[in-house]
Amino acid sequence: MSELWLMHYCVIVHIYIYIYKRKLVGHTYAHT
Repeated sequence: MSELWLMHYCVIVHIYIYIYKRKLVGHTYAHT
């Protein structure tokens, strides 16, 4: 149970970081 939750949490964090990085890159490209 705990392991499954941890795995799910890791996946969500990875997706969140991926979207955040894409937004950050898009933002910098828009400024340049």
